[in-house]
Amino acid sequence: MTDLRAVITDMDGTLLDDNGSIHPEDLKTLSKLRDCGVRTIIATGRHPNLLRFYLPQLEPIDAVVACNGALLYDPARDIAEVLGQFTAGQMERLAYFCRCAGVYFNFCTLTRAYFSRRDPRLTENGQSVALRKSFFIRSGIRSYEEWKGMPEEPVVKVSIPSISLEQLDRMQEKFDDLTLELYRSGPCGAEIEPPGCGKGQGVKKAAQRFHFPLEKTLVIGDSSNDISMFRAAGFAAAPANVSPEAKPYIAYRGVDNNHAPITDIVRHFAPELLR
Repeated sequence: MTDLRAVITDMDGTLLDDNGSIHPEDLKTLSKLRDCGVRTIIATGRHPNLLRFYLPQLEPIDAVVACNGALLYDPARDIAEVLGQFTAGQMERLAYFCRCAGVYFNFCTLTRAYFSRRDPRLTENGQSVALRKSFFIRSGIRSYEEWKGMPEEPVVKVSIPSISLEQLDRMQEKFDDLTLELYRSGPCGAEIEPPGCGKGQGVKKAAQRFHFPLEKTLVIGDSSNDISMFRAAGFAAAPANVSPEAKPYIAYRGVDNNHAPITDIVRHFAPELLR
């Protein structure tokens, strides 16, 4: 029997299936965990605005570690705390690299997620797009170049959805002072957070804020950006579709993200909670 005090799960590739939906059994499991006094937290690369479609299904979730640990979001109060932000100089370096490499990038601030006009996920009128039933929202500003310098609100995450392997290697060399999540399989991409950020640091901050011990926390994820939280918690698991980079850091591999992996994993570690 495992004395779990908190369960933290990634969204894409873990809690969400390939169609962008949450399995009904996993929703029941999260509800049972809350009934048993177990904290339930989401840890994701998404901005809180890109979770609003799902939050009504997940209520009452305790917190969201968003933007790969750069924001800690409280859904009950609809308030996000900044855990790390880029300087103007760091943003200029990133923008210059992307212009020279000929790649587009998107970025998140405290309150919004902004998408480049070149992002193919946008509709023709540039307002929004549905991708696998999850919603990408853009408002106000089309690109960093149109921003005219740093905004008043902090920039907490930059993402490059499409980039070559060679460019990823160059990025790793040039930006070793930032937190990089590099995706080398499938469509190559990168997510960049301010120094010292990452899901692991976000999970530690959530543990302090909501008073649960990390050694009695189960984290569930599927990708390289989940490795830092695997290292931070007492128990780590993944669905069957876990990436090769993340697999060495987990203690249990459950069913894939289309077949209620949260339920399977919780049943493995703490079956008494689901009786």
